[in-house]
Amino acid sequence: ALHKALVHGVVRALLTVTRGNQPVPFGAVVRETRSGVTSMVGDDGQIYLSGLPLEGELLIQWGDGAQSQCRAPYSLPEKSLQQAITMKGIRCE
Repeated sequence: ALHKALVHGVVRALLTVTRGNQPVPFGAVVRETRSGVTSMVGDDGQIYLSGLPLEGELLIQWGDGAQSQCRAPYSLPEKSLQQAITMKGIRCE
């Protein structure tokens, strides 16, 4: 059962994403590249995601073109599977 959970990702996370020293823009679109889970950036770079795999990469876009996007690889501990919500700060390059 654990393997299935790892593959399908039952993690709920509140990730705070910064780019340089700034939070990523409010309202930017977020997609986890492997699972296809999507969300939107809220206040102060906070992104709520449900059904995340334990590790992956977020693609964050706030406009057209390469200047208006960044990628944020992340990895969450296995105990995230048991937690109601996992909080973590990650960087977007």
